[in-house]
Amino acid sequence: MSREYHSINLLFPDVYLHGGPDAFEQFSRNQDKHAGEKNLVVIPGQFIDRLDVHMSKQGSAGALDTLRYLTNLMEDRDSRVPLDIDPNVSVFSASEGLDVAVLDENVFKGRDFSNSELAKLAYGFFSPDMQGKKTEEIEIPELQNLKIITTEYRHRIKYNRRGFNVERPEFLIVDQDIVQRGMVTGDSNSLLAALYEHNGKLPIAEATRLHFGEDNEFGQFFMNQFVRFPSQDHPVYAKVTGDLVRNKHGNRIIDVENQRLELLADREYHKTLHFHHHETEHILGISPRDMEQYIAMQYGLMNKDVQLMFLTGTQGSGKTVLAYACAVDQILSYDKEPRVKRGGESESKSSDYDQIVLLKPNEILGGKRRDPGALPGDLFQKLSQHLAPYADAHRVSSLRFPFKEMFLHPEYDNDYGPQRSRIDKNAINGEAHLPYRMEAVQMTYTGFMRGRSFERTLVIVDEAQSLSPYELKTIAERLGEGSKLVVMGDPRQTDNPNTSLDYNGLTYLIKQYLDKPYSMLVNLTGNYRSQVSEDALDLNVYAG
Repeated sequence: MSREYHSINLLFPDVYLHGGPDAFEQFSRNQDKHAGEKNLVVIPGQFIDRLDVHMSKQGSAGALDTLRYLTNLMEDRDSRVPLDIDPNVSVFSASEGLDVAVLDENVFKGRDFSNSELAKLAYGFFSPDMQGKKTEEIEIPELQNLKIITTEYRHRIKYNRRGFNVERPEFLIVDQDIVQRGMVTGDSNSLLAALYEHNGKLPIAEATRLHFGEDNEFGQFFMNQFVRFPSQDHPVYAKVTGDLVRNKHGNRIIDVENQRLELLADREYHKTLHFHHHETEHILGISPRDMEQYIAMQYGLMNKDVQLMFLTGTQGSGKTVLAYACAVDQILSYDKEPRVKRGGESESKSSDYDQIVLLKPNEILGGKRRDPGALPGDLFQKLSQHLAPYADAHRVSSLRFPFKEMFLHPEYDNDYGPQRSRIDKNAINGEAHLPYRMEAVQMTYTGFMRGRSFERTLVIVDEAQSLSPYELKTIAERLGEGSKLVVMGDPRQTDNPNTSLDYNGLTYLIKQYLDKPYSMLVNLTGNYRSQVSEDALDLNVYAG
């Protein structure tokens, strides 16, 4: 017998590359609303072959975990659905709301599926009301329960033109303007006036009412968000803050009490950074050049309560310089006096984090998603051209030793070169030391992420817009206790042909974590290279 499904979904390989096995959950029929109904996801043998290629040659986490999911599902004997259909089709129960059909390679003759093949897929196998009907007799409108799901334009154009129901995987699609939500423009009349009337502080419910309106149902403020009020003299800023509630071990933020919108103090417009009893104009020689940079450094990059920091912006906005300086500062072991002044313990010489890990997507490292092993030279030479922005940041900082020393081990030779030179603390502002037992910085890429876990590590993910949503999700899952993740990028500058403005790891992860009390988003809008660089952003030219 055959089985009737609410919808039959043909997910193209790009969906699994972006979303991994999470895609199956997204296409399961909701049992709370539609109890007893099921959807079907169909995977042709050709798609499995393509996923295997992406896994073996390009290190795709989405492909690997999808294939693992299918293998486990098919090896579970209890999951097999006993349907009397074509022997080249195997059906498995993935959940109460979803079955998965795996087709042999000979079911579809090629990668370009014909109308008759898709008709057979929709009705010849799975729909009892169309059993025995010849595929050439089936009208395209009758195939509305068959959905082709893909992000690829060529497939969307091809099958839309033929009249099929073609959709994008909406669970992966995020508007690029989400990067603007970390700092919103406030109503300079009512909300700002109310803040001044109440000594610069408003309960979040009242601030929400004034900003979003009386009948608002959807708009809301979230922790670590900022409001910018335009003004004739200079913009006025307010932050969403509150009293953090932690678990009994103190390592997790479980709630926020007394949430409020609070104006920045007048002294903060001088952009002087302050940490406990320590005030400074710069971090390792890097000073904030505008209020956005100040907010990013003061409240995000240097704030241990912000465990996930999103730093976005165009070329020349300062993302790399700020992130590098703040990261290095937090792995340094400071002498007792400056350490206590900065809020550290008097007896412990430990730093905030043990090590920095720089992580870039494969496209950036090798081009065409190549393994960097194919490049000439030792590991540092292989990666040096891709580390140039960080080398530049190191050079303009107050660190007075070669950038390469950051990658060398203090006790023995490693893949980057010989043992680290003895760096006098005078080279680090006369009051701090690099990590004693490990490299200060480790460079890696997404192909080496499987099985890793980061403890007391500051992880910087660069060019995150060129990672798939599933790849960046996998990285976030590797973050252990006492670690921090800084995610940087610009959704307009993707180097991965499989990502774009509206589906990429950067905007996807922002959407998932934006309202978490331990996360923060700052989008830098300045360009500090040159007028030529700034104007180049508006040129409508494309790669050949």
